[in-house]
Amino acid sequence: MPAPVRSFVFDLGNVLVTFDSSRFYDRLREAGAQFDAAAETGHSALCHSYESGELDDGGFVSVSMRQLHFHGDPEIFRACWRDIFELNSPMESVLQNLHRRGFPLFVLSNTNNLHLAYLRERFPFFTRFTGGVYSHLAGTMKPDELIFRDLISQCGLAPEESLYIDDRAENIATGRRLGFQTHCYHPTSHSLFEELLQSTGIEL
Repeated sequence: MPAPVRSFVFDLGNVLVTFDSSRFYDRLREAGAQFDAAAETGHSALCHSYESGELDDGGFVSVSMRQLHFHGDPEIFRACWRDIFELNSPMESVLQNLHRRGFPLFVLSNTNNLHLAYLRERFPFFTRFTGGVYSHLAGTMKPDELIFRDLISQCGLAPEESLYIDDRAENIATGRRLGFQTHCYHPTSHSLFEELLQSTGIEL
């Protein structure tokens, strides 16, 4: 029988917020960039390097602008890059209730500095978190075990007493292997998450 859940670990993208990366590329084209599908695919590799902490903000922006043939203001590029997120309201409500009941809440996310700064500015739910680990600061990304072990160490977590929520099966698999209780979440199936909480005795 699973141990009682005493803390929660949340992914960001497609859990607490939804996102649409195509919005960035569409807005950049509207701002004058001229690039094809091959350049967009190549840019995905650059994004991985940025989220792994291999590039700082300035390096990412300058190389991206060259790759995507954007010759405008770097601040316009940054604005296009950042504004791809929407609040997942049902999950934000759950987060508020869990915080009110005193559960420690943590974040484990593959992200980058520009996105994280924007999310912190726009969404007040960050004030409810006790701590978190982010890939660009950790220098490693999910599903690598190292970033999970950083979370366990830095936040003093007991994995068997922590529920880890993520939208990607490969990340869930690592969490489960390290002893976390897990839930593979999808915004369109939010009710399944609330049913899981109720089955563990957590009433919202």
